[in-house]
Amino acid sequence: MFLFFGNDEFQVEESARKKVDALVPPGDGMLGVDIIDGRVDNVEGALSALSSCRAALLTLGFFSKDKVVWFRHVNFLGAEGEISRSSRVKEQVQVLADMIEKGLPDGVSLVISAGSLDRRQRFFKVCDAAGEAVLYALPEKSYQVEASMRSRSGEWFKKAGIRVPEAAMQAFLDRVGVESRQIAGEIEKLDLYLGKRRELTAEDVQQVVSSSRTAMIWDIADAVTSRDLDVALGMVRQLLFQGESAIGLVVILSTRFRELILFRDALDRGWMQARPRGQQVQVEWGNPPADMEALFETLPALDPRKMHPFRAGLLAKQAGRFKPAELTRWRQVLHETHMKLVSGRMPADILLDVMLLRLVGGQKPAEMRK
Repeated sequence: MFLFFGNDEFQVEESARKKVDALVPPGDGMLGVDIIDGRVDNVEGALSALSSCRAALLTLGFFSKDKVVWFRHVNFLGAEGEISRSSRVKEQVQVLADMIEKGLPDGVSLVISAGSLDRRQRFFKVCDAAGEAVLYALPEKSYQVEASMRSRSGEWFKKAGIRVPEAAMQAFLDRVGVESRQIAGEIEKLDLYLGKRRELTAEDVQQVVSSSRTAMIWDIADAVTSRDLDVALGMVRQLLFQGESAIGLVVILSTRFRELILFRDALDRGWMQARPRGQQVQVEWGNPPADMEALFETLPALDPRKMHPFRAGLLAKQAGRFKPAELTRWRQVLHETHMKLVSGRMPADILLDVMLLRLVGGQKPAEMRK
């Protein structure tokens, strides 16, 4: 009995696949495996998947009594959701738990890969007691997720034999986001692209790596602060087409401008120094004024000194393009757009287009103001 679960889907599925490969009887290949799809959309689908799993556990293999049943992508073992709360589903989950607790047939192995799973429930406790249960969970805090993915990316690059300077690593993470599956896939692409050359550059990242949805949202903020209207409009329309929330986009831009106001304040009051270093900006922090220090003690997540230096440099560069009054006006535009989106009186795409026109208009990028 092997249970792999958690919100890091890529790690869950990769670990389950490796376990299945290790358990399959030699020479049987996929004939020694029954794969049951546990990704369902409704209660009836969950009941059918559970029934198929139990039947597979009781069916002999084609060529021997040894076999592996892989119950994969199970999405109804958590505490939330209509399917998980269904009394019929709960009852059939307990029937499967009874089978596991009594002992699986000789020669039969069960591998389960699932997303969220309620560890307080009997099903988890039975699986854990009967075999092996492994959790793959991403950290809850966004900055912790980024640190985790930075470490994991470094390990995967090292395994591929690719040297990655800091600027290239940051460019890579900015572009791919924090989804394990996309990170692994993009590293494989870069490995093939580099060939015998074994050092990655930021230019390689721009040429080869596909932007994740998260990275595209970051790029929209960059386009807006760079006053590049055509790029910003194109990205917003693409993300809306992909199902991104219009309100979510406005909230992300509002967060960026809150950060820029903070950085502009730090520049103006001298508790941050921003110095050009090649194409980048190097940031040096001094002691903030008493009012800011008190704010950071109350809300430590707002403290820019805890930010990664590369990202801090990007924000310092962007903040230098604005006067304080401009940043305040732009945040007001974002707030007004947010309120109009909530009211629902106009189509979201038109409201966002108007917002970008009000923010950017025909302006060109400004030089960094000292």
